[in-house]
Amino acid sequence: MDSDRLVTTDRLYTFDARDALGFIRDIPDRHNTVLIVGHNPAFTDLCNDLAGAGLDNLPTAGFARLACDVDHWRAVTDGCAELTTLVTPKMLRVREPDPDNDWYR
Repeated sequence: MDSDRLVTTDRLYTFDARDALGFIRDIPDRHNTVLIVGHNPAFTDLCNDLAGAGLDNLPTAGFARLACDVDHWRAVTDGCAELTTLVTPKMLRVREPDPDNDWYR
Protein backbone atom coordinates (compact mmCIF):
# COMPACT_ATOMS: atom_id res chain seq x y z
CA MET A 1 0.00 0.00 0.00
CA ASP A 2 1.22 3.48 -0.80
CA SER A 3 2.40 4.93 2.53
CA ASP A 4 1.12 8.33 1.43
CA ARG A 5 -2.42 6.97 1.39
CA LEU A 6 -2.60 5.59 4.94
CA VAL A 7 -1.00 7.23 7.93
CA THR A 8 -1.36 6.37 11.59
CA THR A 9 -0.29 8.86 14.20
CA ASP A 10 -0.44 9.38 17.92
CA ARG A 11 -1.32 13.03 17.25
CA LEU A 12 -4.97 12.06 16.86
CA TYR A 13 -5.05 10.19 20.14
CA THR A 14 -6.43 13.35 21.67
CA PHE A 15 -9.65 14.48 23.25
CA ASP A 16 -9.09 18.14 22.33
CA ALA A 17 -10.51 19.68 19.14
CA ARG A 18 -7.65 22.20 18.94
CA ASP A 19 -5.13 19.34 18.75
CA ALA A 20 -7.15 17.71 15.96
CA LEU A 21 -7.38 21.05 14.16
CA GLY A 22 -3.59 21.39 14.41
CA PHE A 23 -3.26 18.00 12.72
CA ILE A 24 -5.63 19.08 9.93
CA ARG A 25 -3.73 22.31 9.36
CA ASP A 26 -0.52 20.30 8.91
CA ILE A 27 -1.94 18.10 6.11
CA PRO A 28 0.07 18.60 2.91
CA ASP A 29 -1.88 20.56 0.29
CA ARG A 30 -1.39 17.82 -2.31
CA HIS A 31 -4.26 16.00 -0.55
CA ASN A 32 -7.67 17.43 -1.34
CA THR A 33 -9.69 14.82 0.57
CA VAL A 34 -8.81 13.08 3.82
CA LEU A 35 -10.52 10.70 6.22
CA ILE A 36 -9.56 11.24 9.83
CA VAL A 37 -10.44 8.84 12.64
CA GLY A 38 -10.21 9.96 16.24
CA HIS A 39 -11.81 10.30 19.64
CA ASN A 40 -14.44 12.29 21.46
CA PRO A 41 -15.06 14.86 22.64
CA ALA A 42 -12.48 16.15 20.12
CA PHE A 43 -14.41 15.16 17.00
CA THR A 44 -17.81 16.31 18.23
CA ASP A 45 -16.26 19.65 19.16
CA LEU A 46 -14.39 19.80 15.84
CA CYS A 47 -17.65 19.33 13.88
CA ASN A 48 -19.31 22.00 15.94
CA ASP A 49 -16.39 24.43 15.69
CA LEU A 50 -15.73 24.02 11.98
CA ALA A 51 -19.29 23.60 10.74
CA GLY A 52 -21.58 24.86 13.49
CA ALA A 53 -23.06 21.36 13.42
CA GLY A 54 -24.88 21.61 16.76
CA LEU A 55 -24.05 18.02 17.66
CA ASP A 56 -24.48 16.91 21.24
CA ASN A 57 -22.33 13.86 20.53
CA LEU A 58 -20.79 12.23 17.48
CA PRO A 59 -21.23 8.64 18.65
CA THR A 60 -18.66 5.87 18.52
CA ALA A 61 -18.45 4.68 14.90
CA GLY A 62 -20.26 7.83 13.75
CA PHE A 63 -19.25 9.44 10.47
CA ALA A 64 -19.34 13.15 9.75
CA ARG A 65 -18.31 14.58 6.39
CA LEU A 66 -17.26 18.20 6.47
CA ALA A 67 -16.67 20.19 3.28
CA CYS A 68 -14.32 23.14 3.58
CA ASP A 69 -13.92 25.65 0.76
CA VAL A 70 -10.25 26.50 1.37
CA ASP A 71 -7.20 26.44 -0.87
CA HIS A 72 -4.81 25.29 1.85
CA TRP A 73 -5.28 23.07 4.89
CA ARG A 74 -3.59 25.82 6.93
CA ALA A 75 -6.66 27.96 6.24
CA VAL A 76 -9.10 25.60 7.98
CA THR A 77 -10.69 27.60 10.77
CA ASP A 78 -13.86 27.77 12.83
CA GLY A 79 -16.92 28.26 10.67
CA CYS A 80 -15.21 27.37 7.36
CA ALA A 81 -16.98 24.05 6.82
CA GLU A 82 -20.37 22.62 6.05
CA LEU A 83 -21.57 19.34 7.54
CA THR A 84 -22.64 17.50 4.38
CA THR A 85 -23.13 13.98 5.73
CA LEU A 86 -23.83 12.54 9.15
CA VAL A 87 -24.20 8.80 9.70
CA THR A 88 -24.61 7.24 13.13
CA PRO A 89 -24.81 3.55 14.04
CA LYS A 90 -28.50 3.95 14.95
CA MET A 91 -29.20 5.06 11.37
CA LEU A 92 -27.82 1.73 10.12
CA ARG A 93 -30.00 -0.52 12.24
CA VAL A 94 -32.40 -2.80 10.44
CA ARG A 95 -35.88 -2.18 11.78
CA GLU A 96 -37.34 -5.48 10.60
CA PRO A 97 -35.18 -8.26 9.17
CA ASP A 98 -35.81 -8.94 5.51
CA PRO A 99 -35.43 -12.63 4.69
CA ASP A 100 -34.71 -11.72 1.06
CA ASN A 101 -31.60 -9.77 2.09
CA ASP A 102 -28.94 -11.67 3.99
CA TRP A 103 -26.68 -8.64 4.63
CA TYR A 104 -28.41 -7.91 7.95
CA ARG A 105 -27.25 -11.18 9.53
